[in-house]
Amino acid sequence: MWWNEHKFEFYLFFGLMILVLVVLFIMILPTMKREQEVKAMPEQEVWVQVVKKEIRRRAAPDGDYKDKIATFETSDGIKIVLKIRYNKVFDSISEGDTGTLTFKGFIDSEKVSDRIFISFEKE
Repeated sequence: MWWNEHKFEFYLFFGLMILVLVVLFIMILPTMKREQEVKAMPEQEVWVQVVKKEIRRRAAPDGDYKDKIATFETSDGIKIVLKIRYNKVFDSISEGDTGTLTFKGFIDSEKVSDRIFISFEKE
């Protein structure tokens, strides 16, 4: 009988699948919680200068993605790296531009995902 011959393999496979799901959940949960914290934060406005623009390519199973990244620097020398989701806005920004940056998130974080770009108003 098939069941009697493969019972161990079935339980082993089932147990490993549960373990993988638990590990994935444990890894994803803090990220989801952090995203909610960022979205709940008030908008911040700061005077900045655009110091760098770049397009980062990343591969994914369903195709390649291009992340439009801009680095802004405050008058205090703090660098704020943001992903800009809107092509029109990204194209209108040039290195050296100054103005008011509006964003949500943690100003001193190294992670791009810890901030959300709202707008940039040139002077």
